[in-house]
Amino acid sequence: MIDITIPVYNEEAVLEKSIAKLRKFLKSYNKKCRIIIANNSSTDKTLEIAKNLAKKYQGVSYIHLGKKGRGRALKKSWLNSKAGIVSYMDVDLSTGLDAFPKMIASIETYGKARLTLK
Repeated sequence: MIDITIPVYNEEAVLEKSIAKLRKFLKSYNKKCRIIIANNSSTDKTLEIAKNLAKKYQGVSYIHLGKKGRGRALKKSWLNSKAGIVSYMDVDLSTGLDAFPKMIASIETYGKARLTLK
């Protein structure tokens, strides 16, 4: 299992489109993946959209943080994960999705390090 955390703050304009694009990509990928939308105290409709996406699609969930911060979002998501591999992507998917399988293959080939987050 691979968890992909998407930290977001006021991303109502792009969230749904980005999750749709990521889901489409993952359908052709031979690994089981979950998408976790990590809402960083957005003041727009980002949280509402995240909740709707989680209801609409299996394998999509959300968490809500009371304070902003990508690090906080990743820490909360990753500490709660039961996945063998955790990762994250920016909501605009600025790193090409073609890089994702290469990254996962590298982690699987060269091993995983479990970090202790305090």
